[in-house]
Amino acid sequence: MQTTTYKIMGKTVAVMGKRPRVVKNRFGFSKGSTFMGLHYFKMSRYLSIPSLASRKFGGVADIKGK
Repeated sequence: MQTTTYKIMGKTVAVMGKRPRVVKNRFGFSKGSTFMGLHYFKMSRYLSIPSLASRKFGGVADIKGK
């Protein structure tokens, strides 16, 4: 997954991620402890807003663990 971090005055406001899917199409919305996801066709887009998430995004360790 490729992520982009948005910061204002050195503080992380949001982390956005984009992941292409290889095998099957998926449609829907999901909400986990770190990311909210929007899935359509063979693309998944994720958004993590620290103030709304119950768990902070831990970087590469969170991506490889899934």
